[in-house]
Amino acid sequence: MHAFAANCAQTLDRIQSHEQQRRTLEALQRNLLTDPPQTPGLTVAVRYHPAAEHEQPSGDWYDAFPATDGGALTLVIGDVTGNDRKAMAAMGQVRNTLRGVAYVLGAPPAAILAGLEGTSTALQVEVLASATPAHIWKPSQPGGDPRRYRLLWCNAGHPPPVLIDARGQARVLERRPDPILGTRLGVRRSDHELLLEPGSTLLLYTDGLIERRHELLDEGLERLRTPPPARPT
Repeated sequence: MHAFAANCAQTLDRIQSHEQQRRTLEALQRNLLTDPPQTPGLTVAVRYHPAAEHEQPSGDWYDAFPATDGGALTLVIGDVTGNDRKAMAAMGQVRNTLRGVAYVLGAPPAAILAGLEGTSTALQVEVLASATPAHIWKPSQPGGDPRRYRLLWCNAGHPPPVLIDARGQARVLERRPDPILGTRLGVRRSDHELLLEPGSTLLLYTDGLIERRHELLDEGLERLRTPPPARPT
């Protein structure tokens, strides 16, 4: 009886220790992900919600910060491969390096990713990650619609953005994605451009939002795009 009680106590201690470790790592990761800036004319909302069953931290990250040219807002969503402390540390490296490269270059998203890869190679940072950086800004050319914003983005192996119009209709911004970061394939990355209608919502996310066991990613993407049927009243 005493041995059984001792084993139960040890098991409970391990569970409590693992839970405390998970909460500590989650808090650390949240501290790495800062709140988005306030931008006139745009509303930026973020949500970080790790899967409850994951004890290890992930390499997912988001970011939003002012660009250095034309008053644009830079948005980034990314995912470093792996679910452990190493992935979380690599995420912090990639996120901060991308910020610095974007600030120094003041360039479009594709050039920012190329600069990030060059910097990572020079610093011998071995990381595999998907990412989608984007710029959103209001063009100032005469004769244009002053209400419409311009979206420019580059997709390095990440799930495609979803655009929801003012009527609530969602469409996937499917473009041919470039390879993920860290492959060193030397590809020329491409920017994609779109004008946003007033009242539009742009959704950037990681694969955890659409990934389900025994289900294709395309099925999860369609579930995300299609709203659930209205419940009868």
